[in-house]
Amino acid sequence: MKILHCADIHLDSVMESNLSPEQAKERKRELLMGFADMVRYGAEHDARAFLIAGDLFDGASCAKRTRAYVLDLMRQHPQMDFYYLSGNHDEGEVGFTDTKTPLPENLHTFGSEWQEYRIENVSVFGCTDPASKETYDALSPDPDRVNIAMLHGQVYESDHRYDAGINLRALQDKGLDYVALGHIHSYRIEQLDARGVWCYAGCPEGRGFDECGSKGFVMLDVDEAGKITTQFVSLARRRCHVFAVDVSECNSLLSLEQTVLAACAAASMQDMVKVELVGAVAPETCHDAKYAASVLQSRFYFAKVYDKTTLSIRAEDYQNDISLKGEFVRLVLASGLDEEVKLQVIEKGIRALGGEEVDAE
Repeated sequence: MKILHCADIHLDSVMESNLSPEQAKERKRELLMGFADMVRYGAEHDARAFLIAGDLFDGASCAKRTRAYVLDLMRQHPQMDFYYLSGNHDEGEVGFTDTKTPLPENLHTFGSEWQEYRIENVSVFGCTDPASKETYDALSPDPDRVNIAMLHGQVYESDHRYDAGINLRALQDKGLDYVALGHIHSYRIEQLDARGVWCYAGCPEGRGFDECGSKGFVMLDVDEAGKITTQFVSLARRRCHVFAVDVSECNSLLSLEQTVLAACAAASMQDMVKVELVGAVAPETCHDAKYAASVLQSRFYFAKVYDKTTLSIRAEDYQNDISLKGEFVRLVLASGLDEEVKLQVIEKGIRALGGEEVDAE
């Protein structure tokens, strides 16, 4: 039996902190298409169950047509049972209660107490609020079945607390084979006990630069003996990358361009890229962040560049310099300006003396 585990889709997420309004709308559409891709992938690979471990939607602002599209997808795939556990961004069952039409028969939801659904020899358990010892004690799977538990939250290990997230120790030795988790947006799978594992599927698409790396979902394969094997699958349209680029040795605009592009070689043109220029540079060194941003913006879906370099200025290097530049640097270093301001003034002054256009900011 094939079972698909996904989480944290965040349909109708705003995503305007980095992207332009048009790009944000496009990414919103891509999140919805990405969910459809997962459903169709499950159907093409004969998945019997589709687990959504929370945060399918991004709050109550989710459009009615988005919710209707999701329900229509489920209706069009009656061969798959959809198990939906609401997460902290779903605000209860907001995605499915605000509808005048009956819900699909193959959609199954969970409440604050454990609910069990059975598919052949597999049991799927879910609980939206396992915040007490009594709730964990109430989970009692049949050890002769393949048992999957769905939960949404941060995992922790404690014998004493039950209100800080998902208590892994309280789930041990209960006959669980797989704990399908949501809330953390990166894929992670670990051993729960001698029998089972726990797994965060992560989010299927990175929405910002705090969600870098491969994004996707997990496909489970339950064999006739009840053994589960897992495979991480990525169908993401775009990836987010953060690169720290040392430009200490860049002494020309061309060398800056080549260094930045080389650092971003792992990114594809449809990806989103953030570059942080780092290193100690001399005032004469070219590390024009705006130019670097222009270069990247012409090559990637979205790009931004931050200048985090530090200036390397030694007074002794200019002590015997009889040029106008040397006199300027000595005057600024001897002034009563704040040290950080001195560096800014020296950098802009040297560039201006070299004939470059200097921003007033």
